[in-house]
Order: sequence, then structure tokens, then C-alpha cells
Amino acid sequence: LFCHCPVAMFALNEPDGHNNFPKEKRARYIELFKKYGVEGIFSGHSHLGGYFQSGGIQHVNSMPVAKAFLTGFSGINVVTVTEKGFTFRCIRGF
Repeated sequence: LFCHCPVAMFALNEPDGHNNFPKEKRARYIELFKKYGVEGIFSGHSHLGGYFQSGGIQHVNSMPVAKAFLTGFSGINVVTVTEKGFTFRCIRGF
């Protein structure tokens, strides 16, 4: 699943904030994602980057192509999808 704003940045139980879905909506969406077999959620929005795995779903918050915030860096994610699943890697330095 590719979306702009991350469902969560670092954990599903993190506090509500500008860079995630509100907890109530987060829980409803995660149940739908599990029901329909979502294996990965790729997002941006935060300019921070982040990754965690929960309930068989990988959550990847990409680094920005342009301006990174805090200790982040710019770059792009390359996602490879095959019949066996997907892999991703970040290429730094734009």
C-alpha cells in the first residue's frame, strides 16, 4: 500500500501527532489492511524516515527526495515486488 501520510511512524501505539493517523482511525485501518492481506505500507510526509514491523505488516516511512528534517538524509526508496513478496532499499544522497 502506498500513501502520503504514515499510519504510524515507529509503533502502532504511539501518540497521535502530525505525522500519523489518529489512534482510533489507525486501529480501524490496520484491521482492514490485515483483512485484505497488506504486507507493506509505504509513506512519506514526515521528512524524517522510519521503519517498524507489526502484525506481519512492514511500515516504511521514506526519506524525502528534497529537504530532510532533523538527522535525516535525502534519498529514494527502491521497491522490488516479486511473486514471493517485496524488498526495499534506500539510496542516499540526492
